[in-house]
Amino acid sequence: MKKITDEQLVVDYLAGEEKALEELIARYFKAVYGFVFSYVKNEAEAEDLTQVTFIKVWRGIGKFKRRKNFKVWLFTIAKNSALDFLKKKKPLNFSFFENDEGDNILEETLADPQPLPDEIFKRHDLGSLLTAAVSRLPDKSQPIIRLYYVDGFSLPEIAEITGQPLNTIKSRQRRALLALRDILADKNDSLPTGQAGLPGR
Repeated sequence: MKKITDEQLVVDYLAGEEKALEELIARYFKAVYGFVFSYVKNEAEAEDLTQVTFIKVWRGIGKFKRRKNFKVWLFTIAKNSALDFLKKKKPLNFSFFENDEGDNILEETLADPQPLPDEIFKRHDLGSLLTAAVSRLPDKSQPIIRLYYVDGFSLPEIAEITGQPLNTIKSRQRRALLALRDILADKNDSLPTGQAGLPGR
């Protein structure tokens, strides 16, 4: 049986089928929770923000028909909800070395010739080791990694969700992957032989 698209579920809900909205919430509740948690780092706050996100979806779903991608719209709402919460709670941290295009003078100076560790995500699910490593990334990088590798968004879609230039997203993803490689290498070195977190080729 062919899966009903998100967009069709929106149409069905607007036509009076209440269960269509319930299906959309069921599809994305855990993913939205994980996404907002990557911003707030607190379970209770992430739960509250997840509920806030879906309340906003419910209130604004009538306007969705002007958009094409429900998932991008949903995660944009989730991002905005998380950032609004953080602005009220504490000031956000910004990089002093990064411009609006995502270029960073430190990155160019400290460019690493080693290959990027995309294979980390191809050879791992997000188990405890990788989850712990991702949690050590800069706050602004964690949502990007999650959106790309866990939730399956493309880099242009992530740029739309976060409201950042595509070059910024690409730059942050690259730096995050370099940092993850180093974090995981440190963890592997600390494990007994045969128990390293990354399997051999």
